[in-house]
Amino acid sequence: MTFVDDIRTSLDAIRAIPTEIGVRPYEVTVRKVVWSGARIGLGSPTTTDTRVSVGNGDPAVRLVSSSDVLASGGLYQSQDLRVGPMTAGVVTQATVDPIVAASTEVTWILTRDGTSATYRAVERDTVSATKHFVVLRKVGT
Repeated sequence: MTFVDDIRTSLDAIRAIPTEIGVRPYEVTVRKVVWSGARIGLGSPTTTDTRVSVGNGDPAVRLVSSSDVLASGGLYQSQDLRVGPMTAGVVTQATVDPIVAASTEVTWILTRDGTSATYRAVERDTVSATKHFVVLRKVGT
């Protein structure tokens, strides 16, 4: 076992502290819908929701900064949200960046105070061996 493997659980627990004190108001869920037909909308859907948690809490959600918008070269927009850091190896790459076929759609559901909105991933960023982020854009309520 490497040093990084040893500290992942501790990092994940530390990242949960803000939820415990009430400063992480968003629940984050990845929704994967697989259609039985050849493409999205054909056949019957099978929906799988995966709650994203950091430790026993919710990940940080914040607006992308204006400097990030400028530096992105047009990829980010001013109302995009950045989710993370999420502990790599605890929140798996398959959760934040699932492999999808033509018949699969992946959306992110953010819920705050009982109100949900739907987002799509603009970018998935594995920063290091211990953390990754996802940038989301709102597509519906």
